[in-house]
Amino acid sequence: MAPLRSLSNTVKMNVYAAVIGAATRLQGGHRPMPPEVEYAKPPATDDPLYNDSHYFNFFDHDHGIGAFTRIGKLANRNASIGLFFIYLREGQAFFFTQSEHIPRDLTDLRSGPLRYEVVKPLEELRIVNRAKFLRLENPRDWIDPVGLCHRVSDDDFVDVDVDVTFKGWGQVHNAKKLYARGL
Repeated sequence: MAPLRSLSNTVKMNVYAAVIGAATRLQGGHRPMPPEVEYAKPPATDDPLYNDSHYFNFFDHDHGIGAFTRIGKLANRNASIGLFFIYLREGQAFFFTQSEHIPRDLTDLRSGPLRYEVVKPLEELRIVNRAKFLRLENPRDWIDPVGLCHRVSDDDFVDVDVDVTFKGWGQVHNAKKLYARGL
């Protein structure tokens, strides 16, 4: 379990910023993005399933750890859904999910113990999750989630403490054709 604690190392997102910046310059668009894009958006419709998602993929080659996390805000239902997957080079995976009723605060990016903290908009973000994760010796067990649910016991859950900080290396620009929200 020791490698999971190494997720507290700072992870830098320079490749993402460089690709978006280069694509923006190639398209002739050079508009810096406003800081408010870091937060959830007001619903564009009154559909109860309207969802504004924030997610991260990251890995640490030195320690053989990869992860994916997502928080979806269902603003019209005052709810959030959080997911977190951790993959180890040896083949194990760890999974967390939680949904909850939340206040209609668009700056509050959390779902249970999983939270995304905007330290400095468009410059520094922090992901924190201290929770029980389901340990999967074989990640392919997710092919049959219903069957998996019937086989899970309390012994399959482990305490995991994640604290990751992302620091940008350059100004974030908006490329309307590449940026999903098209601001």
